[in-house]
Amino acid sequence: MGVFILCWLPFFVTNILMGACGPACVTEPDLVFSTVTWLGWINSGMNPVIYACWSRDFRRAFTNVLCCCCPGYFRKRQRHRSRLRTIIKEDASLRSQSLEEAVL
Repeated sequence: MGVFILCWLPFFVTNILMGACGPACVTEPDLVFSTVTWLGWINSGMNPVIYACWSRDFRRAFTNVLCCCCPGYFRKRQRHRSRLRTIIKEDASLRSQSLEEAVL
């Protein structure tokens, strides 16, 4: 939410100033308006990066989309992860069984 505010607040403040007192309030109105507009558009480019860093669901969905484009690479990684999860679950199961046997 902070990045959104940092990127779009200057745009809206500039538009309010331009509407209230015209170009006299802002020096170099064309340059300022172009800059704050681009700043807002940069926010749209930053959103995928922000979501990828903070949202596990977004990463999964994005990986699924990429799997359609590059099926070989991602499927190999998924198979490896799946095997690794199976090994970890089996190891945990064996440890709990041996712990139960030791207690009995």
